[in-house]
Amino acid sequence: MAQKRIELFSISEQFSFPSNYDSVYTGQATERTFNAQLTVPLKIKDSTIFFTNITYDNFFVKSSGLIPAGIANPIQLHGLFMRTGIVQNIRNNQSLFFLVMPRLYGDFKEMDAGSLQWGGIFLYEKSYREDYTIGFGFNINQDYAGPFFVPLVFLQRDFGKKWSIDALMPQDFNLKFELNDRLSFGFKNFNAASGYRLDESNFSRDYIFRFSTNLSLYSRVRLFGHWYSEVRFGYVLARQYTQYDKDDVVALRLPLLDIGETANRMYKNANMQDGAFIRVKLLFDFPIPED
Repeated sequence: MAQKRIELFSISEQFSFPSNYDSVYTGQATERTFNAQLTVPLKIKDSTIFFTNITYDNFFVKSSGLIPAGIANPIQLHGLFMRTGIVQNIRNNQSLFFLVMPRLYGDFKEMDAGSLQWGGIFLYEKSYREDYTIGFGFNINQDYAGPFFVPLVFLQRDFGKKWSIDALMPQDFNLKFELNDRLSFGFKNFNAASGYRLDESNFSRDYIFRFSTNLSLYSRVRLFGHWYSEVRFGYVLARQYTQYDKDDVVALRLPLLDIGETANRMYKNANMQDGAFIRVKLLFDFPIPED
């Protein structure tokens, strides 16, 4: 693996400032998100790692105004998913990632067998130098809005001893400046898009399509040992919590493109506008031993 460090555990919470709606809805909406992750890399042999990551997300949106009947308010969504599989190092500084992704996305009420979704990740990496690694692959998932296929480009690049880029595009981009071994700063872009089923009977198995682009500046401070705290200040762009009928799906979803969209696919609710946020994070960041 090209990484020099790995986050074995993290917990974070994000608070967004109140925003108006982009429609005739009165009042304002507030958004709170929570994330917890646990990562366990198990070295089977010199060239093979069995990798497991378990992630829990919670999204909560509440309006201070009047929302029409049949529209979820407050919106309370949960995501529990696992990425597990093999990281295989092959000759000439090359690696292959094969990960499966079972997941549960919804309001976690009146769940059944249809609540479980499956997906996977394939990624090929090649290290050209110790400070430069690039990779290509794809991520494919079942989704309540329709199957989702995302081409991936991985980039890890060091610029001297202070600056570095770590990215899995189009999902994640991180530019970091490391002042010293205790303090670093950076810029982060994180994109997320997924459907969450409303299992509660009042909503007839509608789903919420959540999308956001988070742009932020951050600082990370080493507390003690391998424990760090991180604070991000940023802005959410293109934020959506759009409610659709369960049958309003597409044949295939790609980044920025839906293929085979039904002619009568219509959203039921209005979305809150973009706005500023602050995120706080506690993490255990461990150096990867040299071979």
